[in-house]
Amino acid sequence: MWRQRFAHGFLALLVAGLLASCDNSENDPEPTLPTVPSTTTTTIDVTKVPATIDVPYVQAVMNALDKVTGDAVRVFVAQRGPNQEWYETFRAVFEEDLFRKLESEFGNFAARRLEPLASLPGNPQTTVKRLVDSSSTCVVAEVDRTFGPLLREPPLPEAIPGYVQLSIKRPERDPRGRNMTGWSLVADIDAKGSSIPENPCA
Repeated sequence: MWRQRFAHGFLALLVAGLLASCDNSENDPEPTLPTVPSTTTTTIDVTKVPATIDVPYVQAVMNALDKVTGDAVRVFVAQRGPNQEWYETFRAVFEEDLFRKLESEFGNFAARRLEPLASLPGNPQTTVKRLVDSSSTCVVAEVDRTFGPLLREPPLPEAIPGYVQLSIKRPERDPRGRNMTGWSLVADIDAKGSSIPENPCA
């Protein structure tokens, strides 16, 4: 059973059972990104799926997603609550189940006059430690993750060991191109007390 991740009141992301399937619908066709050969250059193109998905590529994707998440929170703080830009940006990063939980959490922040959030929020920070499983449409990675830069009082310890699951971003979730990557977050799981399903991307 996957446990929920808590980060000092910022994210309460509950994912019950095994990691969500990367295919979010039984009926909808699965979106795909073009597969391109891996390169040895220092620039990693996070808009495409390389022939071999490795830790540096997933790290680059998470860095980009963390930046977009930070942008959305900065909009939220500047506007003293949610607006259309915040809504569109979070939908571009998080799949529906995760997005709905965040929408509720940020509603609580607005009701509390943004008390837990920093006046100038930074970005979440993710360190990708290893890949658990991957395919052309799914990535599961073991990570250390912190939301401390977004909060007035960072939690101790700041970095929480856990797992993230990425799936190919559906174009309808990001019509304005706010998320530059081809991926979105399906799950963000606290590792404590959790076990990894065999072949979670299968």
